[in-house]
Amino acid sequence: KSPFQMEKESSDDEDKRLKRREKNRVAAQRSRKRQTQRADELHEAYECLEQENSLLRKEVQLLLEEQQRLTDALKAHE
Repeated sequence: KSPFQMEKESSDDEDKRLKRREKNRVAAQRSRKRQTQRADELHEAYECLEQENSLLRKEVQLLLEEQQRLTDALKAHE
């Protein structure tokens, strides 16, 4: 091979390497963006579930208090 051919192959290899690195960089960036988006979605879902759980706990407490009042009223009429 002539020095020119060897230099051309070396240049081609370098171009391929740079293209591969750029492609990988873009893919990694896209992956990180998806991961961040997924984490944000999970955090939002967590917040909604926490709020729903709090409301349900309050409802349970109110129902327990009502049950106690009804039980007391029933005993008063026995």
